[in-house]
Amino acid sequence: MVSLKKGKDGVWRARFKDPSKPGGKGFLKGCADKEKTKSAALKLELRAKEVAEGTRQPKQPWDKPRLANDLLEQYIAWGKAHGGRRGYGWAKRHASTTKSSLEWWFDALGVKYMSDLIGVWPKAERACQALQKTHAPATINRRIAMLQGFCSWSSHPQRKFLRENPVSRFPMFDSTPRRIIRAATREEIKKLLEKCDPKRALMYTLAVRTGMRRGEIRKLQGRDLEEKFGRIALPPEKTKSRKRQLIYLDDELLKALSEIKEVVGDEGRLVYVPDRTAKMLQEDLKAAKVPYFIPGKGYLDFRGLRNTFANLADQMGYSPRQLMAAMRHANLSTTTKYMRGHARVERENANRLAEYIQTPTEDQDTIGTLAQAAGGETATENSRNPLVNNGTPGRTRTCDPQIRNRKPYLFLQFHSL
Repeated sequence: MVSLKKGKDGVWRARFKDPSKPGGKGFLKGCADKEKTKSAALKLELRAKEVAEGTRQPKQPWDKPRLANDLLEQYIAWGKAHGGRRGYGWAKRHASTTKSSLEWWFDALGVKYMSDLIGVWPKAERACQALQKTHAPATINRRIAMLQGFCSWSSHPQRKFLRENPVSRFPMFDSTPRRIIRAATREEIKKLLEKCDPKRALMYTLAVRTGMRRGEIRKLQGRDLEEKFGRIALPPEKTKSRKRQLIYLDDELLKALSEIKEVVGDEGRLVYVPDRTAKMLQEDLKAAKVPYFIPGKGYLDFRGLRNTFANLADQMGYSPRQLMAAMRHANLSTTTKYMRGHARVERENANRLAEYIQTPTEDQDTIGTLAQAAGGETATENSRNPLVNNGTPGRTRTCDPQIRNRKPYLFLQFHSL
């Protein structure tokens, strides 16, 4: 039953039955046309009746039409506020890249409303296949991760802009690096520092002696230098792991940075880092007559300076744990990727093991030694028999329950090999 009432503004208002609403009544502000308002109210009443009877699903928050671009702005604002690791905001460059990548996705997938993201998997596959012609697999994977992050944020239970993440299990591409980054030798570093611009020499020296990343060097300010302790204290917002990290300096570097700090102050930048470090480094390597690429070894770019620090520290005698602390890694497995000398040590160990196997000693070839190591007796003619003279299985003199509970003939067969 629908009741209508005309307001002072000339707009008709309707009241209809809706069991889900407080008091069992629903209200609708219609238009100046009485029949259109009544028709709309009857449709809402019929829908409410079907929902109450269980023949229609109730309306959910994600059924509301929402513009994807409006939610994109909310997503970027959330990321800048506390969307990064450990509750820190995104960097300016990451926020810009995320926004442009999601705009590309919306254009490629034809997304205007959030509901257009449902069932988008086949379109996303075709878009990624088209990208393979012009982009590296790692770049495509980053774009996929950004779309997954946006959909995951939208489908959060407290937001409910999407019912579920439609691309949560979207497969990634093989992102094995196409280029190998090599480490420089001490002679190459010496040539580079002699021939490069003095402004950039401090940047190269800091990267090679401390293993600092390019972004960390660029963000280094005077207040980050603790002269009393002879170290750099990077705050969480300037590090990759979003944790406070300490980097200890040698006397020469500490003196040079302290002199710069006296000039620029606490807020000034300590080291000059240009925008295009890749091109700059290639020009400096060319001037120093240091090869940028060596077949079989790889390329020497700015990341190679961090590799150089790890390689030289490994050659000097750093233990893996010491090198992990110096590289500021969370896992030892990450540090071993930088240890070029580690492969040499492993090869030496392999040769030593082969030499040890090829030169056996007297106690290596005796079957009795093997049997005793396994927890059994020396093989004899009687012990090779599964049953001894009295017709009962031979016992094994061991306290290990796993070996004690084995069937004797299985042990004796291994024993007789």
